[in-house]
Amino acid sequence: MTVKETTPTSEETIPDAAVPDIQVKPETAALPIDNDSIDVQIQEFPDTFYGPITMKIMEDPVVTPDGISYERSAIMQLRGDDIESAGKLYPNRALLSVINETVELNGDSFMPVMKKLNKTINTSMRQLLNISAIPTKEFRPLPDVYYCPITISLMHDPVIDPDGNTFERVAVEKWINENKSSPITRTPLSTNDLYCNRAITTLLEIEKGKSVGNMHPSIRKFIQEAPPEATTFDYPTTPQGLEDRRRRIRNKRAQTAAGFLLAVAFGVLFAVFGLAFLLVPVVAFLYCVFRRVSC
Repeated sequence: MTVKETTPTSEETIPDAAVPDIQVKPETAALPIDNDSIDVQIQEFPDTFYGPITMKIMEDPVVTPDGISYERSAIMQLRGDDIESAGKLYPNRALLSVINETVELNGDSFMPVMKKLNKTINTSMRQLLNISAIPTKEFRPLPDVYYCPITISLMHDPVIDPDGNTFERVAVEKWINENKSSPITRTPLSTNDLYCNRAITTLLEIEKGKSVGNMHPSIRKFIQEAPPEATTFDYPTTPQGLEDRRRRIRNKRAQTAAGFLLAVAFGVLFAVFGLAFLLVPVVAFLYCVFRRVSC
């Protein structure tokens, strides 16, 4: 008897037991990412915060003669042995202050929240009493280093001295021409020693580029002002003159703040009790505003 061998055709079903359990490995598998091997931080802050060489948030920014800020260790390593061959490095205290303040206030823990609240309270009256543009919502206070120590105003052309202090150019140049020294440290200083502080200029430009609804009220007033000129602005050139200017500004703010608080307090009482004589504080407030504008 002859046995005929048969092979299954494609139409026949092969039993499951006859199919070997083969696991097919994909051609490309996801590899674990070693975060430590990535040397570039994901940018969560303005580009100005990151060193051009390290691409990391700067911890010790310094300014070169061209006005650009670098991480100190990176630029020193790049220059090699002759560190000052391309000019002295100035510590950018203003930029470091903005970086530390911004990074700290963006935290979610208890202390950053409390510091943010404290800073908002300390500067809220200065913002709310801005005559040209009273804000309709809460704004984060602008960093103090955006304001020139001489003019007590936002800077149009920030420059930095060897000690790392930043000023409005025309104001500090006028001071130097009169005193030959720094307004803050009183150390000898020449106008040739000043560098542009491009980092602060860029950060102010970012503020100016925001939409009207998101723009800080002080910036709205700032962009309407013409850049200062030494021939038209009466900047202080003596320590006493500088102190007098600061005192006048403090007095203006105090007068307006007092009138504002009185108007609010008595306005509430008037709404509750309907006492007409309580409108007098409103007149007092308007007088304080007039005094502030006219002074």
